[in-house]
Amino acid sequence: MLRNVDYQRIFNLIDTISLLHYTSELADILSQSFKSIKPKSKVQSNDLYYWVCGKEELKNLLSEPGDQETDLDIFLYLYIHIVLKESIIKLQSKQQIDNLLKVDSMSTANALIREELGFSISSYLIRTGGMSWRKLSDNSDSRDWTSIFFLSNLLPFSELPIVELGPWIGEIVKNNERDMALQSIGKSIKEWATYSTEDTKNFEDEIPNILTNQYSKQFLPAIMQGLRARQEKNLQYYIELFAENVSDNSTYEILHAIGSTLRQENTERNDYFTYITEKRNSGSLKAEGFIRLCSRFRYLSRDVLEYVTSVLNSNDINIYLAAVDLLFHNEEIVDMCWYKNTVMSIIKVGEKDLTGWQQTLLSGVIEKDTNFAYELLHSRISNLGGSHFLKDAFRNVAEKDPSLFRTYFISWLNSDNPLIHKAILQISALSISEQIFQMPKDVFQNYSKAELIYIGGKMVGYIYSQKPLQHSLLSLIKSIQTKEDHLTHNFTFLLSDYLVYNYRSTLKIIKEELKNKSLNKFAKSIFRSTLKEYEAYFKSLDQIDRLREIQPNSRIVQLRRFYEQKQFDSLPKEKNGLLNFIKETQVNAHRCAFRRPGDFKHEISNMGKISYEMEFPSGEILSPVYQESIRREMQLLRKDEVNID
Repeated sequence: MLRNVDYQRIFNLIDTISLLHYTSELADILSQSFKSIKPKSKVQSNDLYYWVCGKEELKNLLSEPGDQETDLDIFLYLYIHIVLKESIIKLQSKQQIDNLLKVDSMSTANALIREELGFSISSYLIRTGGMSWRKLSDNSDSRDWTSIFFLSNLLPFSELPIVELGPWIGEIVKNNERDMALQSIGKSIKEWATYSTEDTKNFEDEIPNILTNQYSKQFLPAIMQGLRARQEKNLQYYIELFAENVSDNSTYEILHAIGSTLRQENTERNDYFTYITEKRNSGSLKAEGFIRLCSRFRYLSRDVLEYVTSVLNSNDINIYLAAVDLLFHNEEIVDMCWYKNTVMSIIKVGEKDLTGWQQTLLSGVIEKDTNFAYELLHSRISNLGGSHFLKDAFRNVAEKDPSLFRTYFISWLNSDNPLIHKAILQISALSISEQIFQMPKDVFQNYSKAELIYIGGKMVGYIYSQKPLQHSLLSLIKSIQTKEDHLTHNFTFLLSDYLVYNYRSTLKIIKEELKNKSLNKFAKSIFRSTLKEYEAYFKSLDQIDRLREIQPNSRIVQLRRFYEQKQFDSLPKEKNGLLNFIKETQVNAHRCAFRRPGDFKHEISNMGKISYEMEFPSGEILSPVYQESIRREMQLLRKDEVNID
């Protein structure tokens, strides 16, 4: 990774230490001091500290004079110059440096500083002319980020000409075009441009070539920051410098590069934003480019925010992405009302390329304002249903506040918007705790009897997952306090003909519920009648003899298992064999209408050594058409069709 280096200090440190002469006294002090290295980049050695304080030019480089401790970097460069100098003279590659570190006594004794010592040796050699940065880059892999970061950290120590920077950057970007780590290299390039001794005229002459390189032009702002630090020119100078290079293909990159040189003076900032507004009005700067520049340089006046609002109606994906960038980086300084309205506009958009950014935007909202997050999600599913479903956002918000999730979930079931109901199928299939779907009674208390019947119907119509369906429908039944015929008829049908018929494990659940003394009369009545109905069914089923003719031949079963085991035994010998086997294995739950005495459901059996605990919906085997007809009926159910009179 990139280091946080004070390059000017390190330059002074190397330049000062490289002029020192060898003394046996200093060599002895250094050889003893490495045993006193502390974890936080300090060396606790009185002898070394007093020696450093005796050199005025080194004493001035101490980060905390007077604490009786020496900075680790001072110690390392002294150690390199005095102790290792003869050993590092001929080193010309990172591999050679690594080999030296393996045998160096200090490096082997203290592994924590090995990386620091390697960087210090490299920077010392490049700064003093003993090693070529260009040779290091020639032998590096532009796909290996360890190598890329190593060279980036050392770039400011080099005297690399500006004409050679573009090809090196271009190769890295070409091979890592979508990698977010690319942006971190810009800091090293800025430092290199700031401390380069090359004529600034060469930098200016190379700008057109950098602009024409699709890979390296993104680092032009970093180069310009370093260039202005050396030139101290005004803003108009850089506007005129780029005037001949402005074109439709490079306007944004040029204006971004100019903006990166801005000082904090209000006059200069106002002049810059007047300039980019003119470019926007003339059509040479696209709307998304203008928004990104305003976001990047924090020029967010009322006029800018109103402009963003106006162009969001264009339904241009690039404008939406630019607006997301503005919201990410400027939430704390924009008007909150405008912020919420803009987030709402973006979240309602159904674009595949935008969903990842919408998820990230919602993650930030969820952490700060859960209620607003639910408003956003409600608005989205009201317009899009389950299309481009934001799975991560729904999962995060459900886990953040389960109570609020239950409230919204039931309100969505009670909605008469079919798009919201389509999203219910996706929401109920989320990988979240099944306990979230166990609803307390107060979630249902504000709904009328007709609405409760409607909600129950939509549960059956749109919740396909076993546990969410069981928990939510049973919670609804247990919340009803009034025992009335129309309620009893509807919920008995949903429970018996659909839920229990598909998932016989529901019988075990309601049998346990009946032991609860606080269970209301309505739920007791429905649970008992359903349990009685299925007990009668299974009692009749027990009277059917298992016929030998319908059992598989034991020899055939034995032979099949032999070959399956033989095939499985060979998997560890194959590359990715076990993983591929798992992907291709079909779970076979033997389909038979028999059960073990005392059980309420058909148990999966004969699955060998590999098993997966699940309950396949029985209705999908025994009567799939009828089950689908129930779901369709409940999906098409309208509120005005629920008659409780």
